[in-house]
Amino acid sequence: MNRKQKQELKYFLRKEIARLEDAESRSSEIPFGMDINDARMLQAYRIAQAALQAKPSDGLVRAVRFYELVKRENPPTETGAWKDAVDWVLREACQTVNIGIKGE
Repeated sequence: MNRKQKQELKYFLRKEIARLEDAESRSSEIPFGMDINDARMLQAYRIAQAALQAKPSDGLVRAVRFYELVKRENPPTETGAWKDAVDWVLREACQTVNIGIKGE
């Protein structure tokens, strides 16, 4: 996703969240309240907005830089650098999303 697309998505999410929050605030005036689908969409939009604003962990950034360095230098497979780079990125990515890696 490029910078322009990310900005457009942030704008869309802000606009939709504002619209749904307005509907939520007026739901007490409406006999049936806020539509369940709108409530779920509001929650999903809030989660998406938070995900867009989240910064990657420092460990993940360093692991990806190491992987890019290995990719640029293209060492022989026997050195194990490729495996180390991929394993490090995988480990950091799993820690970022709080899931374990099989075998560890």
